[in-house]
Amino acid sequence: MGYSKPQAIRELLDIHESDSSKITQELIAEIHTDFVKGMLDYYTTNPGIKAVKDAEFVFAALHEMGIKVGLDTGFSRDITDVILNRVGWVHGGQIDASAASDEVPQGRPFPFMIQKIMAELGIEDPQEVIKVGDTEVDINEGHNAGCLMSIGVTSGVFSAEELIPHHPTHMGSIPK
Repeated sequence: MGYSKPQAIRELLDIHESDSSKITQELIAEIHTDFVKGMLDYYTTNPGIKAVKDAEFVFAALHEMGIKVGLDTGFSRDITDVILNRVGWVHGGQIDASAASDEVPQGRPFPFMIQKIMAELGIEDPQEVIKVGDTEVDINEGHNAGCLMSIGVTSGVFSAEELIPHHPTHMGSIPK
């Protein structure tokens, strides 16, 4: 979770394929193509796709305080757009900018997606940015971008105990 998907595929192959000569860019691309097709189908048709509870309330409260909301993801732009459409965030004003891992040189934990969003929003100082995420690569992305805060949240994927070794500036939880 959190990594660009081609990077995650490579790492899984490195773990599970004993013959490293079989791990080629072509194999990774083929697996990624199948993954994207499956994700597009899932996020387009699954009736259970909805926004995280209270996300829109939080985004509205942030906007009322004059705070811009950016979203970055390890998914590619095509999957991201399907998800944003399904939850109604493309034209609803909930988010001000987004970045997908295939739009930058490297995804998380590298700072490029945060930097892309900053440029889009006209933010020059990363100390004006607070990164919130639920994976270790989210926390490290915030640190690597020089954000004022890099907040870890538990959402059922990683526990606080798993995130704390990555030195989040703050920890919280997302209610179920």
